[in-house]
Formats: sequence, structure tokens, C-alpha cells
Amino acid sequence: QPKLTHIQIAGLIKILRELQMHKMSWPFREPKTEPEGSDSIKEPMDLSTIHKKFQRKHYPKLTLFVKDVLRVFSNARQLYSEDSQRGRCADTLERYFVAKLNEFKLRHGLS
Repeated sequence: QPKLTHIQIAGLIKILRELQMHKMSWPFREPKTEPEGSDSIKEPMDLSTIHKKFQRKHYPKLTLFVKDVLRVFSNARQLYSEDSQRGRCADTLERYFVAKLNEFKLRHGLS
């Protein structure tokens, strides 16, 4: 996969901001502080950490960004049941992200 252009990076940062502002993103905006089951999470991830990684240029390729965003949701599935409030937040936000990602890929001719 080719390196992301500055325009593509700006588009992904826009998607990240939209995720952070989404009403269902509240459980995932900052690193998790409660201990409940979080020791079972091998690679914690949250939206503010992803934002910091963008600032440090840790996402030269789309796959690395997508992997971290999807990790937010897979971690949530490990910690919360599907019918819990946070579980529903994860499902809703993941669907929103996938839709935004597909739009981004179409706009930029990526597969």
C-alpha cells in the first residue's frame, strides 16, 4: 500500500474528529482508567491516542490507521457485552467509521 498523501492524511484526521464528536464515542475518547477487565486488553487503544499518533506521523499507510481504530472496537467487545451501553456505542461507532472509511476510499481511489 502506498504512503498516504498530505491530502489523504487530512481526510483521515477529519474522519477521526468526526468519530471523536459522535455522540456514541464518549467511552472511547480517552484512555481507559477503570480497571474492570482492562488487564485482559493486550493493546489498549482510544481515539485520543490515535490523534496523538497522527501528530507523531505514526500513520504513513491507511492500514495502520484502520487497524488502530478497529482495535478500539475489538477491545470494547472483549470488555463489554453487546447489549451494554458501551457495547452498543462500539457497534454504532464502528458502523459509522466503516461508512466514512468506505467514502474516503472511494474519493481517493483506494481499495
